[in-house]
This record gives sequence, structure tokens and C-alpha cells, in this order.
Amino acid sequence: MKKVNLIMVMIVILMAGCADGINPIECGTNLMCTDQFEIHIYEAVDGENNPITLDSFYSQNLDNGNIYDFSEHVDIVDGNTYVVITDAEMDEVKRNGTTIRFFGEKDGEVIIQEDFLVGHDCCHIVVLEGPGVN
Repeated sequence: MKKVNLIMVMIVILMAGCADGINPIECGTNLMCTDQFEIHIYEAVDGENNPITLDSFYSQNLDNGNIYDFSEHVDIVDGNTYVVITDAEMDEVKRNGTTIRFFGEKDGEVIIQEDFLVGHDCCHIVVLEGPGVN
């Protein structure tokens, strides 16, 4: 009987904790976030792992259609690495995931299209799925 009572008390406590109206997908207001600015990069390589140098690149949010041009960030990456998304776009990304499509162009043609499922932890973007994500 004591075990049943203990289990009932635990259930009541758990239910009370969920009854405050906070949606677990929403973020609270009193967050302790770092000042670090997250940038997710993609390393463009061919099937034999050789680097691919692109003439231009951009990402598109498939939920809202917005296009993100990160050409101003080329100084923070090397050679064949390209910015896919940054914390600056976090407000346009659903916490549980939004598909961001990376486009890489060479000689006026799109030669790379890669999809990334990007969410956030209320402080920073988090890449949930996509090339190079384990």
C-alpha cells in the first residue's frame, strides 16, 4: 500500500509540474545563455572526398522561403567550408526543427543541394540532421 501511495504522490507531482501552462516547445524568459555566437558550416567535398570550391552559396528556410546569404562570412571559414546557418536566424527556426536547404553554385549552376534539419535550444541553433551530423 505504501508503494501505491508513493507512486500516486509522484504522479501528482509530475502532473502539477506540467500544469503551469508552459509548452515544452516554447522557451522561457529567464534563460542563462552563453554569449557565444553559433555558426554551422558545411564542408563541400565530392564523392572521393576532394574539396569542392564554390563560386557562390546561400541557404533557404523551407518553412518561410527566406534566403540567407552568408557571403560576408567567408573570412571565418577555410577553402571549401561554407556557412549554412547562424544564431542570427534562430528566431526563424522552430525549436523542434526547420529544414534549411544549402545551395552551392559553380559557373552559374547549382551543383550542391543539401538539407539540414535545424532547431534550437532557446539559446543557440542546433543542427539535428544533415551531412556531417552524427
